[in-house]
Amino acid sequence: MRARPERAFYFRLASHLHMTVGRLLNEIGSRELTEWQVYERMAGPLGPVRDDYLAAQVAATVINVNRGKGKRARGIEAVRLRWDSREPVDPAELYSRVQKINARLGGNDIRLQPTPQD
Repeated sequence: MRARPERAFYFRLASHLHMTVGRLLNEIGSRELTEWQVYERMAGPLGPVRDDYLAAQVAATVINVNRGKGKRARGIEAVRLRWDSREPVDPAELYSRVQKINARLGGNDIRLQPTPQD
């Protein structure tokens, strides 16, 4: 897919329109596909990628309003998930990162709290 970015676009558009890529390519002509590509460039990414940006915007805002005095503000790209990473992510490392972020934000891991006895 990296070699053919238009294929990735087809998958985004198909997902956005709730259809398979095969159906998309059979039912939508070249002119309309081009118009969809132009629309995506103007309006922003289609589908779940857009949701990732919106979630990152909220996360960056929460991080920034709670940052310490003199600390640098974080941008959207610093907190946005990157699904197309070329490096595999070790689940243990990812879990460790989540724990650190949770601690920095003052969160509690409820799994570490004693449970009430019945």
